[in-house]
Amino acid sequence: MRSTEGDKRRSADDGIGLIEIIVSMLLLALIAAAFLPVLATTVVQSARNVTVTSATQLVNDQLERARGVVTTCAAATSFLSDAPFNVVDLETGATVKGMLPVLDSRKVEVQVTKQLGACPTAYPGTLRVTVKVIRTDTRESVTEATTFIYLEKAS
Repeated sequence: MRSTEGDKRRSADDGIGLIEIIVSMLLLALIAAAFLPVLATTVVQSARNVTVTSATQLVNDQLERARGVVTTCAAATSFLSDAPFNVVDLETGATVKGMLPVLDSRKVEVQVTKQLGACPTAYPGTLRVTVKVIRTDTRESVTEATTFIYLEKAS
């Protein structure tokens, strides 16, 4: 069989050349670089969400404990006494009761603070209880919740 010149030309152009591969790698690198900031933001936000979730669980645990234990003003004082440290709330400047710092699952140190409102003058009444979690490294408030607890009597 005889080969023609057109067949030779076609076989020389078959396949992908080195230039095409380099250009495609450059395009893939540009696309990957465009997604890099999104990926970095996602990782940072995910880490923050872990801390917020842990802090929210701590706040909910303390509020549930307060709802179960506090039925009188004397019990409220006892509830507050398990937070033996005075901590200055940087947002309000008030001195509140704080517990020992704890580590969340990412090893971020947080501290639970508790603050009670004034006992009611007439009974039955309600008592305001605020629980806040702050990061000990930045003193930033991670989460906070307030509830009102029904009090039957003063003591």
